[in-house]
Amino acid sequence: MKRHILAICLTLLTCIGVNAQDNYVRGIMAIQNNEPALARFYLEKAVVDDPNLGYAHALLAHTYNQFGLNNEALASADKALSVIMPFDNDGKYLALNSKALALANLSEAGSLDEAQKTKLRNEAIENFTLALKIKTDPQSLFFRARLLMKVKRYDEALQECEKINALTKDNEKNYVLMGEIYADMKNHKQAIDAYSIALKINSKTT
Repeated sequence: MKRHILAICLTLLTCIGVNAQDNYVRGIMAIQNNEPALARFYLEKAVVDDPNLGYAHALLAHTYNQFGLNNEALASADKALSVIMPFDNDGKYLALNSKALALANLSEAGSLDEAQKTKLRNEAIENFTLALKIKTDPQSLFFRARLLMKVKRYDEALQECEKINALTKDNEKNYVLMGEIYADMKNHKQAIDAYSIALKINSKTT
């Protein structure tokens, strides 16, 4: 995933000013080296140098999410979506995923009432839906399924879990989620079955 993002981003360099280009490249390399603090530093400088650099905003949203800076991530993702070209599916995918994750994280704030949490979760679900129309990704499906469970859209959540099972093999985390969904539905037998599969997978890998 990171290499794919790097390849896409580097193709844009000829369209960027010198200062923005330098900071942009440094930010990308910091992401590749798993240095989120450094990535944040350079990407913030890049978007100051060139506010219309959509990929930098999208990558910055991703980086802010790593620090739990959800409002900043949401703002950066929205900015990315406002300046990324309509045909640029890779950029839109990254921005939509980052926005969805920020919304999902914001929905967990203890100060919110259930109606506010549900509103944010439904917004996150919609953004994951838009991202998944661009590219099918098991992690995004998993996040969407968990959110669907939290808003009690159980059948849709289980459909996402089945998609994950079709894309991945022996996904312990996914079967645990299925168990949680069935338990919420008071379908105890299927919940036990799902948890049992998760335990079997876990025993193979430990």
